[in-house]
Amino acid sequence: MKRFILLVFAILLLTVSQVSAFTGSLSSGEQTSDAAIHSDVCWITAIHVITDGTNAAKVVIYDNTAASGKVISEASVAGTDNYGGRLWTFPIVCRNGIYVDVTGTGASYIVEYITQ
Repeated sequence: MKRFILLVFAILLLTVSQVSAFTGSLSSGEQTSDAAIHSDVCWITAIHVITDGTNAAKVVIYDNTAASGKVISEASVAGTDNYGGRLWTFPIVCRNGIYVDVTGTGASYIVEYITQ
């Protein structure tokens, strides 16, 4: 009986500790220019690309703190679409940070990510 109680307690402890460890994703806030979003290990969960309603927008996401290195994703949105992007069901690890390069008149973006 003691072993059973200890086993139940251990399972509850593991369950509670894993649930409380998750804090949710962070947002870069709306950005209108190229930027280093995060400078350490993190997981990218979403990119939202916003147009001005007329001009196309494109973002390139790098696993780095500058516009070089491994390209994680590219997203282009037609100007009249106003909005686009990508959500990752299983977040992508960025070992060196997140840098976003944006092009397009009136273009902006929002990055969502999880830190350690």
